[in-house]
Amino acid sequence: MVQAPPKAEQADSPPAIVAGGAPIVLRFPAGAISDELLIELSELNEPWHFERNLEGALEISPPPGTNSGRRSARIAAQILQWSDRLENGESFGPGSGFSLSIGSARDPDAAWVSNERLEAVDTDDEGLWFLCPDLVVEVRSRGQRLSRQREKMEEWMAAGARLGWLIDPFTGEGEVWVYRAGGSEAECLERPGSLSGEDVAEGLRVDLGKVWR
Repeated sequence: MVQAPPKAEQADSPPAIVAGGAPIVLRFPAGAISDELLIELSELNEPWHFERNLEGALEISPPPGTNSGRRSARIAAQILQWSDRLENGESFGPGSGFSLSIGSARDPDAAWVSNERLEAVDTDDEGLWFLCPDLVVEVRSRGQRLSRQREKMEEWMAAGARLGWLIDPFTGEGEVWVYRAGGSEAECLERPGSLSGEDVAEGLRVDLGKVWR
């Protein structure tokens, strides 16, 4: 009896998208990734997130996990309510990219821009606004390296942010790194119950109780 030849082994399937994972970095010639191309790539490849780093490379990140999205939404909603009440600027959530003066283009998890800074841009522009928010919030996902997120926060500060919060739910019981303009070192807070906008976003207090849960 003649046996049929064994079936050829199938190639491994491409890796699945891991929510909240580390970005893939693709390098291009200098200046190749313009703001316009970045927007087009983002629109064509949802739900992936696209950013341009300081070297002009493309950083492609999978969407955040459900809990990461919930944490960001909790924070962005509180900033929105405060800003709308005082009419002192505009608040932003995930997907709001900014083109920065240092050459990169970044997408914070939450941000606030004062009226003073808004005066410098065309707020009807559907492209990336060429400005840096006054307040920037990044929420670390489990698959993101803390060291890489800290580098990103330092980039925001170098671009002109006045106050930055890096919220890390996965170290110890939870930590927040607070960055201030002109400050030499970020301050690490262990599982604070709330965060203050200090003299940058006066009157803002963000409750972190439901963020930690």
